[in-house]
Amino acid sequence: MCDHPEKKKVLSINELEALFGQEGVRPTALRELIYTTLAQADEALSLGDIEVRLSTVDKSTISRTLHLLEGVGVIHRINDGTGAIKYAVSQIDAEEHNESPHAHFYCLRCGKTVCVEQTTLPSIELPEGFTPQVLDLIIQGVCPACNASKKK
Repeated sequence: MCDHPEKKKVLSINELEALFGQEGVRPTALRELIYTTLAQADEALSLGDIEVRLSTVDKSTISRTLHLLEGVGVIHRINDGTGAIKYAVSQIDAEEHNESPHAHFYCLRCGKTVCVEQTTLPSIELPEGFTPQVLDLIIQGVCPACNASKKK
């Protein structure tokens, strides 16, 4: 789960299954397990992180499931500049099934990547003919936990 000042809204299993039904995706225990693993994490997780947490599930199955969950819109990928794609649960509107754009924060000390929902994203005007597809805003710095441990 991405870190937020307020409590993160994650889908219940019933809501997840209902969304799967709307999208024509069969709910399975494994899909629910991977979603729940991301929802319970206090940071964005890479494929390797998930593989360690779910050691009985093979990497290719996790990868395919992440791709499916991303396609449904319940998780999103984060390229935080470390070279490893990370995944986090999307803050989606239960009615519209879309996520509001937001920034991500990468801690240079502990390596955690978290969502920063309450961020005003900059307005970027592109030259004529350019059509934006994705906007990734990664803020690098030191997280509150690392700042607190430094002061002790």
